[in-house]
Amino acid sequence: MRNNFTILREKDLRTCVKVFLAASFVLVFVFFDRVHRAEAATLYFSPATGSYTVGKSFPVSVIVSSPDRAMNAAAGVVLFPKDKLEVASISKTGSIMSLWVQEPSFSNAAGTVNLEGIVLNPGFTGAVGKVLIINFRAKQAGTAAISFSSGSVLANDGNGTNILNGLGTATFTLSSEIYQAGAPDAPRVTSPTHPDHDIWYSNNNPQFEWPLASDIAGVNILTDRNQSTNPGTNSDGLFSSYNYKNIEDGSWFFHIRLKNGIGWGDVAHFGFNVDTEKPEHFEIQETWRESLANPKVSFTFDAKDKTSGIDHYEVQLDDEKSNIWKDDGTHVYTVTVKNPGKHELVAKAVDRAGNFLASIADFSVEALEAPKITEYPHELKSGETLIVKGTTYPNIEILVWLQRGKEDPIVETVRSGGDGTFTFVASKRPENGIYMLWAQAVDSGGAKSNPSEKVTISVEQSAFFQLGSWLIAFLTILISLIALIILIIIMLWYASHKLSQFKERLKREVKGTEKDIHKAFDVLREGIRVQVKLLEKAKTARQLTEEEEKVIKRLKRDLDQAEQFVENKIEALEKEVE
Repeated sequence: MRNNFTILREKDLRTCVKVFLAASFVLVFVFFDRVHRAEAATLYFSPATGSYTVGKSFPVSVIVSSPDRAMNAAAGVVLFPKDKLEVASISKTGSIMSLWVQEPSFSNAAGTVNLEGIVLNPGFTGAVGKVLIINFRAKQAGTAAISFSSGSVLANDGNGTNILNGLGTATFTLSSEIYQAGAPDAPRVTSPTHPDHDIWYSNNNPQFEWPLASDIAGVNILTDRNQSTNPGTNSDGLFSSYNYKNIEDGSWFFHIRLKNGIGWGDVAHFGFNVDTEKPEHFEIQETWRESLANPKVSFTFDAKDKTSGIDHYEVQLDDEKSNIWKDDGTHVYTVTVKNPGKHELVAKAVDRAGNFLASIADFSVEALEAPKITEYPHELKSGETLIVKGTTYPNIEILVWLQRGKEDPIVETVRSGGDGTFTFVASKRPENGIYMLWAQAVDSGGAKSNPSEKVTISVEQSAFFQLGSWLIAFLTILISLIALIILIIIMLWYASHKLSQFKERLKREVKGTEKDIHKAFDVLREGIRVQVKLLEKAKTARQLTEEEEKVIKRLKRDLDQAEQFVENKIEALEKEVE
């Protein structure tokens, strides 16, 4: 039998064990509860409170908060008191949801709004993610409470884990204040700097403009992060535009209302987004490759932008033209390099406002072992078939390059056999010239080797073709000379013929001219003789003076000399013509 002391010790031991197990259970529960809470998500309304006038509309946003874990889907059913409120419209403007399982819908008869949307990879992580905007209209004075009858937020973990930990509520006070007829309508606000509500801008100096009627006596403006704020009834002055300076990053709402002699009018709300900061993180990591010779290289892009989010990437490989890449959710970008060696990938992570952060990844693609050319003809006659043999990897494609002189090389393909040998037979017989030949191996995955050593092949014409070429050249020259001689003979004959015709024509013209000269000279001679005879006749009647005697002698002498000169010139001309 055991004594009482032993029994007491066993009881104490069992008590200690129970206390230890209970404490451990509490600690484990607290630990998992904290982990669960750290990864929890909530659905809530913004604003959660507010006062509105019966007959007026006001927006309420459905917001998802998942600050510690990425979510990719949210769904819920919103309940509202159908006697106090009715849905005027619903809007997806600015929603983080990329796709909708079904379009958001509402039923004023049932007092419900249904929503179910999806956020594409990488999902959404943040405290404020707009899901939907519900535009309510106040129907009756009183208190209107809205809530979720059901909801879910799924983690972006591939398992669809529901991480929803809380559903929010909202309560609004509806008053029966009657709108003053004739008060200004809500002004139509525009922005030259931030015109689109859904676009993010890097400009942090937003400007707003609105028309101002002649009866307006006051303007009240306010900018905050709440989309339905009433700026109040204290006039800020009388102006038709306003420009903020150095506003903080984030989503904002500009609120404005106008006053005339009747009173203050409705409030206009204008949403705008500002992001001036570049993404805070961007890292490129090369993924594992089974073979370092594989030309297809994948990279993981890890980029974060806390404000507007990453929109796209601008990627450039080496000196190639850059391209735009939209992440499909995998965060994996793949390139295919053309040749082995060292390469550089430069990328910019661009956020939705156009700000960017660059990152560079250097990587290498190893080359396969170059083929070896074992047999080739150092000299080849023109017209003979070019055959080259070599060795490389078994059952692989070989690119064979053939280049004559400085001409562009041509490439043909051949496959190696199971023993790694290959035989290349040129598809065309090479013409005469000096050729360079080399080979490159390409495996089924696209991996390439470096080019093999280049070999030189001299292609010359055969003796028969050389003799034929010489004979053709000789005949070509001979025929050309004969043709030239014939041409010269024809030209000489033609010139002689033309010269003969010219001489005949000249003879006729000379003879005609000779006759004309003779006739003219005969007339002249006859006239002189008549004068001489008159002087001689006068001599019989009287004695001539000494001067008259000289004139008779000179006339006879000049007439004889002139006649002899003309005769000599005509004879000389006739001889030249002959």
